[in-house]
Amino acid sequence: MKQLYSNVTIAGKFFALIVLLCLLIVLNTFVHLSGEKSVDRFDLLRHHLSSIKSNIVEFELFFDIVVVSGSFEQDKKSDFYKSIKKIDSEVESLADNSYDRVFSIPALKKLRGTFFDSWSGTKGITSKLNSKSSEEAALLIHSEVDNQAMHVIELLSTFISRVELERELVFKRDQDTTLFVLIASLLLIVIFSIIFYLKEILPLMKIFLLLKGAAIDDPTKRPSEGFLSKTLSTETARILIEKMARLRSLISEKEEVISTAYEDTTQKVGVLGDVARTVGMSLSHYEVFMTAISGVFNATEAFASAVYLAHENSLKLQVSKGFSSSFFSDGEDVSMEGLLNDSNVTKKTQVFDDINDYPCKGFKALLIKERVGALIAIPIIHGDSVKGFFMVAFKEQSSFSERDVEFLSVVASFMGVGVGYAKVFYEEHLIKRFLERTFDQAPFGLCVFDADGHCTLANKAASQMLSGSDDSDLVGNYNLFKDDVLDSSGALVMVKTGFEGKATEFEVEYGVLNPGRGGVRSLSVKSFPIFDSSGNVPNIGLIYKKNMERN
Repeated sequence: MKQLYSNVTIAGKFFALIVLLCLLIVLNTFVHLSGEKSVDRFDLLRHHLSSIKSNIVEFELFFDIVVVSGSFEQDKKSDFYKSIKKIDSEVESLADNSYDRVFSIPALKKLRGTFFDSWSGTKGITSKLNSKSSEEAALLIHSEVDNQAMHVIELLSTFISRVELERELVFKRDQDTTLFVLIASLLLIVIFSIIFYLKEILPLMKIFLLLKGAAIDDPTKRPSEGFLSKTLSTETARILIEKMARLRSLISEKEEVISTAYEDTTQKVGVLGDVARTVGMSLSHYEVFMTAISGVFNATEAFASAVYLAHENSLKLQVSKGFSSSFFSDGEDVSMEGLLNDSNVTKKTQVFDDINDYPCKGFKALLIKERVGALIAIPIIHGDSVKGFFMVAFKEQSSFSERDVEFLSVVASFMGVGVGYAKVFYEEHLIKRFLERTFDQAPFGLCVFDADGHCTLANKAASQMLSGSDDSDLVGNYNLFKDDVLDSSGALVMVKTGFEGKATEFEVEYGVLNPGRGGVRSLSVKSFPIFDSSGNVPNIGLIYKKNMERN
């Protein structure tokens, strides 16, 4: 048996421990469910007896009706007869096999027998009543049935009380059994866990501590070869020391690589953050491009860089850094040659490990003059089109890696966002200016009011019609709801319906702007709602047209 235990692997022993734990859990569950099932039977019996008790009370009521009405002939379809059949059915079901375990208790079995006899006696008394029974005989039978039924009900109450008592006893016993099994299971788990720890885990921990000691960098703090030999064989100790030495060297190399990669990644993430922040804060191409170039110089071994934007069939230099002073003029225009793919500008990063492989002879000669050994050309893309190229120069091919190429591609993508963002802003600005001019130069008065009646927009024609001056500022100063003329004429009510989505049209008369001329000023006004994207009406618009002034 001992030999068999020693031949089993640690994984096998651990699996056996887990299986034992699972079996104990199953046992606990079975004991608990078995106890619940027993208690459920008592609850079902109690409900059953309560139902019989209610039906007997109902039976008494029907029997009273039979006696009072004098209908002594028992009709099988009457409620009285049906109540007897219903009680008989429920009483007979007390003898079902499902209650065998409950009625194995002598006291409950005896009560069931007594109840059967009492109910049988009650039914026997009711059978004496027939159509030939006199009124006096019927009343005597009724009195006897009432007494017998009362006895049966009291017996049922005693029966139910005893069932509840037995239920509590069984519940307590099942609780004690479950608790005992649980405690026994926990003790078994603790015992087997301690055995498993002492036999398997503790020896492994000793070996681990030896290995940990052998891996210490300081030779004076490592366990000696003699100490290891006491625990392990001499050859094993020698092999262990050699492997630990190689492992220490490998770990040291890996730590250095990981540390370098971490610092490099942290620096590049910081650069991307700076570029993204500049894109979000500035519309200047120069600021975005110079932030990107400065960050690339800090995060890679690049020594020079330039940004070109596409213009017709060539590239126009925008910014450069790291090149000689003559590069900005000599490299101002660059051909698309070498950056084309089937006559279309490529959207893939071009890596020229050797600058002599660059296809454009003119630009290649300029790069060689600038002592460029390798070049990476990253497209600056916005939407589906290439807006330009981000040129990054290195002294030689070994100065950059694939991770550097990926990093530069991400930087270029941020630059593409900046280029597109500035273009969209400029186009929207032009559209806004055009709409403002159109609004202001309209040949009729036009005002926009908010829900409080404040004027938020007004063109020159409206200012002239309402105040007599093009320079008058209605915005923020004129409140439609405080216009006395509109209010007194009843037009203000019509105007307010605009916030309900209705358009109205009316005429209003103001006093002339020049009191010396006399007369009145008549305006035709159209009011209309201005809906937002949600279908609400936050503003209304009013169009003013001047009628002829009259005296």
